[in-house]
Amino acid sequence: MPKDKISSRPYVPVTYGESIRTNTKKINYIHDICSLVMGTVAGILNLESLHGFGFFFGASFLVDLVIYVLAHINSGGSTSNYFQHPIKEIFLVDYSRSVFSFIMMWTLVVCLIST
Repeated sequence: MPKDKISSRPYVPVTYGESIRTNTKKINYIHDICSLVMGTVAGILNLESLHGFGFFFGASFLVDLVIYVLAHINSGGSTSNYFQHPIKEIFLVDYSRSVFSFIMMWTLVVCLIST
């Protein structure tokens, strides 16, 4: 563990719990909106079966990659200032919620277009 330059105490990085929770809520909001938009697009394109799910996972990965790159650029290379576990919190958290939102919108739009 690195030493503090002023004293001999070990340096402990400061994390702000409220800020990290706020960032996580914003990421969840972005995931929710994007999954609804992706469901709408998949329904309009009349994607079926694995093509629709492939579209969802591919588009979700691209959105998450953009979020990670922007957080990395804005933080000067240290995304741990914004998230405790950046890869986990951006790419892996709450995928079940996003999948169900996507399926709901996908089904709704397909039914509206096909009638």
